[in-house]
Amino acid sequence: IGYRVDGVIWGATCEAQNGYWDGIIDELEKQQARPFVRLTHDEIAERTGSTAFVAGVFDAGAALMQPALLTRFLRTLALEAGVRICEKTPMTRLLRARPPGVVTPRGTITAGKVILAIYAWSLRVPELRGAAMVIGTDAVATEPMPGKMAAAGRAGGPGLIDSRIFV
Repeated sequence: IGYRVDGVIWGATCEAQNGYWDGIIDELEKQQARPFVRLTHDEIAERTGSTAFVAGVFDAGAALMQPALLTRFLRTLALEAGVRICEKTPMTRLLRARPPGVVTPRGTITAGKVILAIYAWSLRVPELRGAAMVIGTDAVATEPMPGKMAAAGRAGGPGLIDSRIFV
């Protein structure tokens, strides 16, 4: 399902973002937890090939997952288990009852459990509003190209996150 434990680099793409992680590292240090390793521009470039970062931290325990492969895998498991998937069916209301349900323009669906996979629209659910923060992301899915990635020296390696969303 495209799952790799290659770690993630949280980096700064400009000096204004540099050190954003210092407070977190200081708090973790008080608990004798040291999940992050500070990296310089050159160390990030050596590990990733990217020269866009001025500094960063590496979290070796972070995993990378290919979301399209995960979604397809979970869909297959659900269908094999007899789950009925109602894609492209707008939810007009969530029934907070026993059993829970979803009201749609064409009827009501009830089930033992309702799983909401609504991403940014989760803020429309009052119970989730105070506990969720929506961060925009962009993803690109291509045909697999392991030969090209290996030739570029990037067959594996850490993921990259920049600090722009936090500033």
